[in-house]
Amino acid sequence: MLATAIVCYLLGTMALGAWSSRMVKTSGDFMLAGRQLPLSLSASALFATWFGSETIFGASSEYLKHGLLGVMEDPFGGALCLMLFGGIGGQYGCHDRRFFLVSQT
Repeated sequence: MLATAIVCYLLGTMALGAWSSRMVKTSGDFMLAGRQLPLSLSASALFATWFGSETIFGASSEYLKHGLLGVMEDPFGGALCLMLFGGIGGQYGCHDRRFFLVSQT
């Protein structure tokens, strides 16, 4: 069951990558999505990138310094931060059509 779910996930990811690769023509398209993303989606992507790297690097250094007790609160702080950011985004961006990937031009 688990192996089937993993294989389905990997196949779906590869299919999505193959489909979306047809839309990328230059490195600018790849890095910046053709400069067509709205501010709310760009800010969300920036926050997710920052948050993910901080969690990976910060948690590992805290574990080296303080052991398991040093990283015990890390998942709770991360979950709280994501819920707060999701709540703000839900109030101010998700209902706006500009939030989605579709170009409005």
